[in-house]
Amino acid sequence: MENIRIGQLITPFGPGALYTDSKGISLIIGGLDHWYKSDHQTGEIHIDEFSIFEPRLSVLLGIDRFRKPADFRLDRTNQNARIITPVLRFPTWYREVHTGRLKRVNLESMIVTSERNERWVPVRFISACKAGHLGDFPWKDWVDCNCQGNGNLYLHDAGGADLSSVWVECRTCNRRKSLAGVTWLDGEKG
Repeated sequence: MENIRIGQLITPFGPGALYTDSKGISLIIGGLDHWYKSDHQTGEIHIDEFSIFEPRLSVLLGIDRFRKPADFRLDRTNQNARIITPVLRFPTWYREVHTGRLKRVNLESMIVTSERNERWVPVRFISACKAGHLGDFPWKDWVDCNCQGNGNLYLHDAGGADLSSVWVECRTCNRRKSLAGVTWLDGEKG
């Protein structure tokens, strides 16, 4: 991840925020339960260094302190050195801009394998459950594709005013479905 200023980790790039770096890599900022950890085993974290006390706001919210985001310190001799802000590659599905082909990023190498002249960008659709958990959109399930692996999926956009002009297809099993209705909750219409 490239540099994000500390203030940006509060807003607009706080926990759960999607961030696209200058190389086009889409990331999600990790939840607070994963913050304030060092990327090396020997460093001890002195969490109180990041504590902020604001009595009026503390009373209002019913908490005793706040924490500011940690700054990254490369020198391992410093207290609180090498504390990283957790990020995950998200979404893991990418779309080739010319053909519409969908491909999942290799999470071990963190790259999308590509042929010459291909340009891959993160898909613009993700899913969220009622509890607010985010996940990759279930492309294969949506189009009812039972092909092995990730299939031969393509995402097309005809440029219409709603999601009925966007569709996904598997060119192996020839299944195709528009994204119309994708935003409806279970059993809900319109």
